[in-house]
Amino acid sequence: MHPGERASHQLTLMCDDSEATVADLRARGIEFRGDPHAEGFGVAATMVLPGDVDVMLYEPRHRTAI
Repeated sequence: MHPGERASHQLTLMCDDSEATVADLRARGIEFRGDPHAEGFGVAATMVLPGDVDVMLYEPRHRTAI
């Protein structure tokens, strides 16, 4: 959970290597909206799941508990 100014939700998944993970998922048929790109919190890419659902995949720059 991240604090925000208004109530909202977004499903995100973390990975260790965004370039490799995106390449692997694309090879398995997952569609992405563009390529991984830098965000303040890490490198992000948007997967398109069935039903035209966007899910963010990102490689964090911040420390994680994983």
